[in-house]
Amino acid sequence: MSQWAHQIRLEANDQRHADDNASLPTEVDVKRVVEFAIALGEFLFVLPNRVQTAIEKTKEEK
Repeated sequence: MSQWAHQIRLEANDQRHADDNASLPTEVDVKRVVEFAIALGEFLFVLPNRVQTAIEKTKEEK
């Protein structure tokens, strides 16, 4: 995830600085950022919840 985040950051760096020659983000750039944000949300919130739910379920089955 850190490599992916770093790459996204590098690609967006020009737009964040006062560089008039930097091109604006494209639709492809936006899709990459959204895809990363969704994956990060799943990694940070969805996956831990699924693991905890599975742990609780196996406790109930005993």
